[in-house]
Amino acid sequence: MCKINALCTNLPLLCNYVNTVHSVIMGFQSAGDHSERGHLVGDVPLLFIVSIIIWYSMPPKGAKGQITDSR
Repeated sequence: MCKINALCTNLPLLCNYVNTVHSVIMGFQSAGDHSERGHLVGDVPLLFIVSIIIWYSMPPKGAKGQITDSR
């Protein structure tokens, strides 16, 4: 099976992890720096919401129509 197909099935999961980790890092940085407080109010909650939307829209593992590697 082509490696591109495996990448496409794992891409939403990777995006979800990246959004979650990035929002946690931004949260800690904005809590410690007064000039970054706007991120704590706007960007951090938005990234968490995007992570939840990505997680909710991902099909369950092994769902019908999902591309799986047959090796």
